[in-house]
Amino acid sequence: KAVFSAEPVKKLAGRGQWFEVRVEDFSGAAMAMMAIGFTATNPATAFAPAEEGGEAPPLPGRPDKIPMTYIAGYSRSAYWDGERVEIEPLFDKMKPFKLFSIGALCTPHGALEIYIDRKLALEFDPVSRGMQPLPADEPLWAVLDCCGGIKKATLLTDSLAPSSDETSAESPEPHDD
Repeated sequence: KAVFSAEPVKKLAGRGQWFEVRVEDFSGAAMAMMAIGFTATNPATAFAPAEEGGEAPPLPGRPDKIPMTYIAGYSRSAYWDGERVEIEPLFDKMKPFKLFSIGALCTPHGALEIYIDRKLALEFDPVSRGMQPLPADEPLWAVLDCCGGIKKATLLTDSLAPSSDETSAESPEPHDD
């Protein structure tokens, strides 16, 4: 199950584009809990019927099949415009029945940063891997692929990207809310 934002995500001056969700219920036993990131493909137009009253084109089984989509998570994977790249596991320290927040930041240079409980969990620099950066100057929509593990999540609409003080702690630990 994939979820897209209805509008492009917030642009934060000097920081990039950011969104965050609070995960309230998930299955820790899922092999691939979720993936999070951005798409430059407008979901409202890409999956709209070609003509009024017509059928909408089918949504691909996973968002990584959508052109210009950049997501990380799954089972040690990031998908960068359709190309799979192995990453360190994001969710191996997560404990079932513990709430946590997860956010995605597209930096002004087109890198993808993932934050768990507002601590940097992944920094994916595509340029250092010989890949194109995220189109940071274009509108980007939030993408969340629940792929089996997420049962309930809430978009944190007033969230701002973490400050450098918040991100300087060690690896993220889920909180007991």
